[in-house]
Amino acid sequence: MQNTLPLSRIFRPAQAARLLGISRATLYRWEASGRLAPRVILGPNTSGWREEDLAAFIAAAPRGNRDKSCEIER
Repeated sequence: MQNTLPLSRIFRPAQAARLLGISRATLYRWEASGRLAPRVILGPNTSGWREEDLAAFIAAAPRGNRDKSCEIER
């Protein structure tokens, strides 16, 4: 029986930025600050983020405040 590693989908920078709803510049800034997991280097000019790293980031992201006291009265 062969030992095989589970394959992970890799999101290129434009795809990852679109998924997160941010610009590529913000994506790189978040990576540099440690807010986002480091990307995987696939080759000399190719990199991306693992799907599970992005999913964990989204799951840990704070949600909007749904408190009624924060709504603007009209």
